[in-house]
Amino acid sequence: MDLAKKICKKFGIGITGGIGTGKSKLLKTLAELGYPCADADQFAREVTKAGSKPLKAIASYFGAAAINANGSMNRSFVAKKVFSSPDAKRHLEGIVHPAIHERLGQWLAENGLLSNPRYFFYEASLLIETGSFKYFREIWLASCPKKMQVERLRRRDGCSESEAL
Repeated sequence: MDLAKKICKKFGIGITGGIGTGKSKLLKTLAELGYPCADADQFAREVTKAGSKPLKAIASYFGAAAINANGSMNRSFVAKKVFSSPDAKRHLEGIVHPAIHERLGQWLAENGLLSNPRYFFYEASLLIETGSFKYFREIWLASCPKKMQVERLRRRDGCSESEAL
């Protein structure tokens, strides 16, 4: 087991939960309290930036429509593909998740957590589904009443109740 995995297992606390349940709010609060905090969604955006190896692999699998004119990932196109096909979802995860895990290791190094380990928090929606939960000391689940979840989504995304549901 490499050093980053050992640090995660001993000091990492994963935060997970459904969309609109308050994961990001919790992470922001923990960061304000001085804890190192990382976000898997941010890492996903970083590792799929224009010209990146993962983005090239995504375009190879999903086709040219997966790339916007400016070279960035066409997230809505890719999302439609993965939400309609379990195979496409698995393939995307097989490209992106290893790159995100590598980026987490880099983040640990950048924040001095490999040389001076301490508790840190990592927000990732799919910790359970991907099996990544086993690499962390603890997993915290963000949850809230469904009515609140729907209202948060409506406010955040400017969508209707039926779209949020």
